[in-house]
Formats: sequence, structure tokens, C-alpha cells
Amino acid sequence: MKNSLIFTAILLAAISFKMSAAVPEPTNTSEISVRSENQLVHGYFIVKFRDNSVHQSLMQTPETNALIAKKGRLSADDTAKFNISVPDREYGESALKALPVVVEHIRSMSLSNDLLKIPMKGRTPQQVIQLLMQTGQFKYVEPQRIYYPMDFDAAEYNDNLYINQNYFGNWTEQNRSGSGYAQLRRNTVNNLGRKVRIAVVDTGSYRHEDVDFVDGYDFVSYEGVDENGDAKRVERDSDATDEYTNEDGVTCNSGHGLAVSSIIAAKANNSAGMVGAIDSELVELVPVRSLGCNGGSNVDILESVLWAAGDSIPGVPDIETPVDVVNMSLGGFSNAGCPEWEQEVFDRLKELDVVVVVAAGNENINANGAIPAACADIITVGATDITGDKASFSNYGEKVDIMAQGRNIMTAKLSVDFDNEYASGGGTSYSAPLVAATAAAMRLKHPQLSAEQIEAILKSNTVDNAILDGEQTICGQLGCGTGVLQAQEAIVAIDNVIDNQQYSAAYRYAEYSSEAQAEWVIQMSKYVNACNLVKFTWGGLGTALDGVQYNLFQSQNNGQMVQLETISLPQKLYELPDNTVLGFQTCVSGQCGEIVAMSDENLTPPSVCL
Repeated sequence: MKNSLIFTAILLAAISFKMSAAVPEPTNTSEISVRSENQLVHGYFIVKFRDNSVHQSLMQTPETNALIAKKGRLSADDTAKFNISVPDREYGESALKALPVVVEHIRSMSLSNDLLKIPMKGRTPQQVIQLLMQTGQFKYVEPQRIYYPMDFDAAEYNDNLYINQNYFGNWTEQNRSGSGYAQLRRNTVNNLGRKVRIAVVDTGSYRHEDVDFVDGYDFVSYEGVDENGDAKRVERDSDATDEYTNEDGVTCNSGHGLAVSSIIAAKANNSAGMVGAIDSELVELVPVRSLGCNGGSNVDILESVLWAAGDSIPGVPDIETPVDVVNMSLGGFSNAGCPEWEQEVFDRLKELDVVVVVAAGNENINANGAIPAACADIITVGATDITGDKASFSNYGEKVDIMAQGRNIMTAKLSVDFDNEYASGGGTSYSAPLVAATAAAMRLKHPQLSAEQIEAILKSNTVDNAILDGEQTICGQLGCGTGVLQAQEAIVAIDNVIDNQQYSAAYRYAEYSSEAQAEWVIQMSKYVNACNLVKFTWGGLGTALDGVQYNLFQSQNNGQMVQLETISLPQKLYELPDNTVLGFQTCVSGQCGEIVAMSDENLTPPSVCL
């Protein structure tokens, strides 16, 4: 297993590279694209002042202003309940007046951010951002964006539509939609001591025979634009019902949030409809309305997620019990990747140890250009069809973590007249709740696991769909994370870890092909034989767990296995000498399983190597 670097003179001449102590991975940056600009709330910007005293001085929201107008003043109880202060605004207003553009303060936000309105006067959003950043007063300035729902358009249970829910079966050649949810439900045990709480950040709740909700909140403050092109603003309130009546008396409903919620936890064995991926008796569905009739702004969406996770939001009472899992079947575009403010939100959610599951999007593009799918510290979910390959609409690429069925999904359907209607639909919106339900089951059974550990276990229990029937799939060409989630394996992964003999091996830089990546390999080869590095992973955990260790062994020339080391993480980056085999042995609390030899034969070397 020896590879060397061969590049043409043209390639080497085209690349210049300055070596530093740490070689940075190749990255791409760009300005706001036309596609993403069409999804901006024009004239509105999210900012973080370098001087936090400005934010504190400006503290206000439309909801608290309405309360002041009604009561005359805020009591101490009001300011505590709504996470607001009654500041001297002179300092903040003077800071706004000193800016080179006219600014209106719309609302104080979470994480010490503010939403500002700025007349565009023919300027592009990028020009306004540059103008403000040049003042030195801001850590960042980002446009307010609009997100949209990501829908595309049986003997065990007596629910009449259960027979159509193929993902309840196991993956077989005849059922490549299978993810084992029947077994997941059987093997889910409540060790949490309470019901697991799942926030469905979406269009809100609606009455239905098959879905129960607990109290949530309506975070929608943006309801499209008026005839002058300005944003229509409404006040946030505690009614998370999927319903909105405009000033003309016209009422609209979506039903997207109800559909997503039904996939997660529709009631079972009630002789009606469908079955949820997780037992509804073990779940509290928290509806967090952040999408209205015209999509929703990223301000409303991201603040609703923080609220659900237990953070305080100006103008909104705190949630009584924070959620364990958040499902976000929504998104928009940004060819510059994840905006800084949005990543700050997901960093905070990681600190709060909340599992965040996000739909990859339905544009058949690289998920690098979809947000929040492109952000870190979340689980981004793509969709497969009945072939087990990528659904034609699903986004793809390195930002996608995992896949689940996304076509022909049964859901509860919103009806203003009846509470017993159902529909079949598709989209990554309907793939994400399957993963969210699995994460919730993991938290119920193993409450000691962190959100990061749950993500690792989910991604370690998949069917690799890069090659099916001996041929490379669309997923294999474009990237679909680790493959199709197998929920029945994830829920018992810790129980069966000592006997799990599964492993995978791949060259570390097998997917490197661009000129920049080729130069990266060249520079790395000054320190290590980068072309020969193989990454081995094994077991079904993908993460270190207390009490679980792995003995690594090596055999040369078909000889006896000799122990090399003991490690806690089930993966190893290794340059194997010729005629050498690496092996692993799993040990739990001192009890060890068999030694499993891991073959590195028939691996595809990096295209930048020969």
C-alpha cells in the first residue's frame, strides 16, 4: 500500500503556497449572491456592537413597548418576566446618531444583538454592511433573512396508515427506505425520569386526533412586506397556533408544523391514521411558531430556538422547562456559508447541550449554500427515496451529516373543519423529524449522553449508500454524510458495543481532488506520508464513552496479533507498513470481546496521489 505524489508542471505552476506552523484547510468565501439576496428582509440588519453598553442602553422590544403603552410603565415583575430592563436610552441613541446612515432600532435580541432598520437608498446589502463595519463600532453586521418550510411540493399497530410507513421496517434489498423504527420503539426505555421534550420550530400547532402538543410560543414578528416594500411587523405572544389573520380579515394556515410533529410522535394503536417514530407517551411536543404565512425571518427563528433551549429572550417570558431536542425543518440560502450570528446561536445551543436537527434543503444543491444547514454544531439531514439513493430534490455535500427517507411520507394534515385528515408528502422537512425522534429516544434511554455523543452514535449507525448494487450512487458522487440512519442499531449501540465487529477504512484524503487540496497534500507530505494515511473507524459509537476502551493490535506477514496501545476513541489514523493488518478489541468495564482484524485492501487512493 504505497502511493506517491505526481503532479503536472502546469498544476505546480498554478499553485503558490506559504507554509505556516499549522496548515489551514482550503476554504471558500464570497459575498451575498443574487439567490440569497432574494431571501433578505431588505433594509433590516442584525448587529452586535463592540460596546455592549450600547445594546444595554437601547434595550426594548415591540412587545414590551406595547405593554408600556397599555400600563404606562413596567413593574419590576414585568421586567423580570420579559427579560428586559428600563434603561436610559440616551447613550445608545447617541451611538446610533453617530453612524454614517440613518438607523432605527427595531428590537433588542438575544446574545446581546440588535435588529436595526436602515434606508437602503440604492445601496446593496453588502455596501451597507461594509459602511457600518468601517465605523469600527460593530463585531459583525448581517442581513435579516427569510426562511421557508422544507417540504417538497402492518400488523404491529392498528393505525390504518402504518402499512405505508416503510421506514418502520429494517433496511433490506427489498426495503431501502427501512430505518428500523419499529425496533427503535420497542427498545426505547425511559431512564430520563420525565418525558423527553422536542421543540418543533416551525409554523406552530393545530388540533388533530393523532397529535398532542404542550404549551409553546409564537415568535413570529415578521409577516411579509407591505405595498411599500417595508416589513410587516406583528407582536410575539404565547399562542403558538398555526393561524394568522391579516388586517383584511383573511386567515391563513400552513400545516407544516403539524405534519412534522406527526412524523415525530403521532399516537399509536388508536385505530386512526399513522404511527410516530417515537412513542407519543414518552414525548412532549413543544410548538414554537417561527414561520408565518410568508416564511419567517432568521431573527424570529433563531431566537425561538434559543428560547426553547432555555436562554432568555428580551420581551419574552422564559420557557419553564427547556427542551432536549430541536427540529428545524426550514431554511434559506447564503452562498457565503453560515452567518456569524447564526453560528453564534448554534454554539450557544451546544453549550446548553441541546440536540439540533436541521433539514438539508430541497434545491438539489450543495448544502454549503443552504442555511442553517451549512452551520456547525447541528445534525444536517438529507433525503433518500425508495432506491436508497439521494432523492432528486435533496441537497447534498460535506455539510450533510446523515440521510433518512424523504419521499412518500405519511403526515397529519391540517384542516379547519376536521381533525382526522392525513396526507403523503416529501422533502428534507420530513427526513429531519425522523432523526430528531431518534435523538430523543437516545436521550430517554441514555440521559448521560451529551448532544455531541448522540450525534456521533447516530452517524455511526447507518447504511453506507455510496455504492449500491455494485455501482456508485448519486450519494457516492455528491456526498450524503455517513449514509441512511438505522435507528434500530443506534438505540442498542451502547448495549451491543462489546460484540460489534463492524468497521470501515478509507484513505484520509480520498476525497481530495481540487488544486488547492492537492497543494494541501503536498505540504502535509513534508511531515507525514499523507498519501498513505488510512482512517479506521469501528464499533457503533463514534465517540468516547466512560467505561469503554479499545485495545489496538497489529499483525505483520500474517503473524500473531501484537498489542500496540489502548485508546478510548473508536478511530485511528494510521500509516500501515506493507503486509500489516490492524485489529481492535472492545472492552467494557474490563470485560473484552474478540479481536477483529480490519482489512485495508481494495481502498481507493486519493486522486491527487498515484
